[in-house]
Amino acid sequence: MRQMLFAFALLFAALTAYAQPDYIGKFDAYTGFTYASSPGLNLDQRGFHTQGGLNRNRWLSMGIDYSIFMGESSLAPSNLTTKEQNQLGAFAASQNIPPSVVASLLLPYDITTQTFAGGPQLAYRHFKRVAFLFHPGLGLIHESVKAKPGSALQTGVVDYLESVGQLSSSNRKSDTTYFWGVGGGVEWTASRNVHLRFTTDYVHTPIFDGFLKNPVNVVRFSVGPTFNFGKNVAQPKNVAQSKDAAQPKSIAQSK
Repeated sequence: MRQMLFAFALLFAALTAYAQPDYIGKFDAYTGFTYASSPGLNLDQRGFHTQGGLNRNRWLSMGIDYSIFMGESSLAPSNLTTKEQNQLGAFAASQNIPPSVVASLLLPYDITTQTFAGGPQLAYRHFKRVAFLFHPGLGLIHESVKAKPGSALQTGVVDYLESVGQLSSSNRKSDTTYFWGVGGGVEWTASRNVHLRFTTDYVHTPIFDGFLKNPVNVVRFSVGPTFNFGKNVAQPKNVAQSKDAAQPKSIAQSK
């Protein structure tokens, strides 16, 4: 075990123990795979994640972020607000369904989530090949859910939810609201213009407020290539200007 840790430390040192990067393009374009987990709903989703950024200098950038991911899970009565649980209990009593059966009910569903965000990102670029990233998370989230009843009881519950306006006639429910959170990551430089980015985000959202009992917490992991291009912002302007001034003039210019 010690040998493995020592080898990893040597590898990390070999990748990072260099001067700061001499090229940082003005523009970033990232795309990759994303995995999102919502533990409170026992929900896992997978999908696509993309970002576009404008590097203002070597440590600050502004960008936009979009992701879409899909998954499936089952909704339990305990996930609902007290009001919804009471209404579901009243429906069960009207159908002579024992309370214990309702309490153990699980309603399967498919879900698609989209997020839209924008804002600043900070980068720590002390190493030549590795940069550490940090950004606040603030944006919009849209979710579309479709119930998938597989039994007579589940179908009856879906019909009831439609009758009280909680589901559309196509067994669907959607909502759009805000989210906030924080994120960060690591970016490894494979070449001058191609990097590999790993990011993690934690977000909190009141999606389906009034229907779900609690706000939803989501942890998102993403990985993919970043393409860096455009004018070099790694070099301070005064340094570039002094270098230009130090260039010898040609004979024609001196005349």
